[in-house]
Amino acid sequence: MKTPVRPPKDSLRAPPTKRFYEQVAVAADENTHTVLLDGRAARTPKKAVLALPTAAAAAAVATEWHAQSAHIAPHTMPITRLANSAIDAGQGHEAAVSADLVKYAGSDLTLYRAAAPASLVDAQSRHWDPIVVWVEKLTGSRFVRAIGVMPVTQPPATLERVARQLAGLSAFEFACLHVITTLTGSALIALCCDRGYLTTGAAWDAANVDEDHQTAQWGTDEEAIHRRANRWSDMQAACRLLTLVRT
Repeated sequence: MKTPVRPPKDSLRAPPTKRFYEQVAVAADENTHTVLLDGRAARTPKKAVLALPTAAAAAAVATEWHAQSAHIAPHTMPITRLANSAIDAGQGHEAAVSADLVKYAGSDLTLYRAAAPASLVDAQSRHWDPIVVWVEKLTGSRFVRAIGVMPVTQPPATLERVARQLAGLSAFEFACLHVITTLTGSALIALCCDRGYLTTGAAWDAANVDEDHQTAQWGTDEEAIHRRANRWSDMQAACRLLTLVRT
């Protein structure tokens, strides 16, 4: 019996979508700003209208659509992908997203510290201590720190106060914060970005303390560099859209 011949990996991918429009515009009404392709509303993957809460956010999405060439390249449209996620998966599910962010805070990256080596301990303290202290002041609570990977339980009152800081956010804001949290492993870092305490670059540096220390010791490879570049692009898009939906 012959072993079946597997097709090349690239042949299993869906063919690229050809650009099917000429003009990109934004139509505004009282509460929303809709991206138009040749005069028709653009649609999300679930066929909802691609409408954003502010003119600035809609303009950023429209710019990504305008920049496409003969074929649509989704990886070059991080703000559009995030807006799609907010509309398709976020609207109506704000409470669930909030609960997930609070869950991240319960085992936050910034609360688990290395015991050694001293260079890593110092780097973690330098980047993470100000973040934890700032969130503690914001929420009026205290977090339990841990040395090593053994889990610690955060006081329910502390997590409840984190939840209060997230109350009333829109689906777009939650979508941005969720991306920042999952990319960094830290709801505390995301909250600092949300309130303007950390710039995008400072948040990224804090999130990558461990990786940067390991890279300094052992180097890196092309795949890791590419993966990090993609994550950085998503981080920038999330932080930018978080600002734009409030502009």
